[in-house]
Amino acid sequence: MPLGHRPHYADCAVCRRRVSSQARHTRERGREAFQEASRLDIVVFDKTGTLTQGGDPEVTDHRFLLLQNSALNEQQLLSALKRLEANSSHPIGKAVVDFCQVTPATGTKAQHIEDVVGKGMQGSFTVPDRTHDFEIIVGNEALMADRGIQLHSTTSATLDSWKGQAMSVVVVATIGISPSQTDIWEPAMILAVSDAI
Repeated sequence: MPLGHRPHYADCAVCRRRVSSQARHTRERGREAFQEASRLDIVVFDKTGTLTQGGDPEVTDHRFLLLQNSALNEQQLLSALKRLEANSSHPIGKAVVDFCQVTPATGTKAQHIEDVVGKGMQGSFTVPDRTHDFEIIVGNEALMADRGIQLHSTTSATLDSWKGQAMSVVVVATIGISPSQTDIWEPAMILAVSDAI
């Protein structure tokens, strides 16, 4: 062993003593800080992001975009959306399911559901009073762009406003599945999801 070189285990022991000493100092200072904080009446946070409770997110706002001549009504849309997002493991999906819980049963049945990785969900559905099935996609704006769905400027402004308030946005679009395949994707709904502040 070269002169002046300490074995590796000695270095580890020195590091362990230093870390242990720093941890003890931090714990003691932490106790003092909590003790002093218990006497405070007001706390002011200077933070760039948003302070949240860290609980489950929830839908805090929504807008229906269904056209007057749309083949689906709001209850059918919410029923299909609930069935679709029930297959998602994402916390935003759970928030959407919770939001749709008040929807009465409409007989909407899922035919096929798939996850669009990193962007949302897609599924095809039947409704008893419709002659043709329909598809729904739900997810982020990137998913809508992938499908060539353009949002009206007022809808985009609403989404931007929600994002400016640190909310996550969800966009829902539908398309009829008919033999002629002349239907196009239509934006059907937007939702804002956030954690309680």
